[in-house]
Amino acid sequence: MTKYIMTGDFCEIVTDKFVEEGIKRGHVVYVAGHKALPMSDEDPYTQRINFFVHIYNPHTYEMGKGLYLMDPKSILPFDEKKQKEYIEEYKIANGID
Repeated sequence: MTKYIMTGDFCEIVTDKFVEEGIKRGHVVYVAGHKALPMSDEDPYTQRINFFVHIYNPHTYEMGKGLYLMDPKSILPFDEKKQKEYIEEYKIANGID
């Protein structure tokens, strides 16, 4: 079953096309939002959902300050168990109930 990427999900980077920005394959990101954007200038009516993400450091439980725009082919959501683990770790580390 395919899991849709939703706002609030933790995902893994599955591409090397962001290496110049310091983002490597295997990094963890937090999906902060999404937006439909045109796929090309020639056809502004054909759109694709893109995601705004923060880089997440599971060792320090911190979200990166910057937002990055990523296409859905660049990120892969973790399974439900791993999602819950990341959320709980983040809440505990940041004193969130």
